[in-house]
Amino acid sequence: MVKLRLHHFLITLLLPLLIWGCYHWLPSTPAVSDQSITLKLSGWGASPTEQRLLQQVLQDFEAIHPTIKVKFEVIADQYMDVLKTRLIGDAAPDVFYLDALESPFLMAQDVLEPLDAYIT
Repeated sequence: MVKLRLHHFLITLLLPLLIWGCYHWLPSTPAVSDQSITLKLSGWGASPTEQRLLQQVLQDFEAIHPTIKVKFEVIADQYMDVLKTRLIGDAAPDVFYLDALESPFLMAQDVLEPLDAYIT
């Protein structure tokens, strides 16, 4: 139960922050700000409750930022293998779930964008 609440908390808090960070990473030219963009979010499958919460967070985000659409893709099996293959093939999502145990490897490969500049 505590683990499930922690997952809900992390999704509710961190996912909008990550999407917001991707949005502010884009160049701020009139052409970009006037056009709709789609961010690709990948994650693993979760409980129905977690999926409903995520969908609500994404809907709320899109309502606040109408020019940004978020396409959520579930990678159902072999998540890290699929993700690493996409990273190598330059087909990775803009935002993705990441297990903390996998982070050091991806950081060492300069795959992850440091979020320090986006967090105030």
